[in-house]
Amino acid sequence: MDEEIQIDNSNYEEYEKFGEVLANSLKSAEYDGIIKRYCESNTNPVFEDVLEVLTDNKDNNTVYLKSSEKFNDRYELVYDIGDNQQLVITPSSIIVDTLTVSDDGLSRATTKSKTGTSSKTYYSVIGNKIFSLTVECKFYYNGSKAWYKSGFDYYYTKGAITLWQVSNWKGWKEKSGTSYKAYCSGNFHWGVEYDGNGLVIQDIYCKNTVTCSKSGTITKSATYK
Repeated sequence: MDEEIQIDNSNYEEYEKFGEVLANSLKSAEYDGIIKRYCESNTNPVFEDVLEVLTDNKDNNTVYLKSSEKFNDRYELVYDIGDNQQLVITPSSIIVDTLTVSDDGLSRATTKSKTGTSSKTYYSVIGNKIFSLTVECKFYYNGSKAWYKSGFDYYYTKGAITLWQVSNWKGWKEKSGTSYKAYCSGNFHWGVEYDGNGLVIQDIYCKNTVTCSKSGTITKSATYK
């Protein structure tokens, strides 16, 4: 797909404006309804180009959306919409990325504890909520290293879509130098109705990571391709 779509400067400016206005709309309200309504009533020329290419490649009333990680990274837009919360726009998806941190206080002597939760919710280019995935973990840290305390959990939830399949879903945790990390990952495959007469099929690999440093700094990272 990325070799077929040419994003010119005027379309890119509209693409950026689409993201900026949507980000401002999300700073004080419920996300799912706002994103759906915004996509229904506002034009994003890049999303339209994506869907036009897909429509030209229909197979039995089904279109397949698959863009490379390089293509998505090149045109990724990121907006801050709250404390530790971001809106991410790519040519093939809309993502709300949230990091939640709680300070569990002093556990013993110089050892402290924090909980980190990394959640990402994915929406299609037509505004449907597709799925969310979350990994959470409680960490110990003491200035020299971080390590596992308890509460490791990982899960996903499905949006209201027509087709659904998840494979290779897993979670794990491990030491990483003086830091400690918790992960979840899986391959998500789904289909959503477009224009009332067909399905847009997408397949994406997602991985969430939440990390505690030796000093107790909690960070998040993600892979989606």
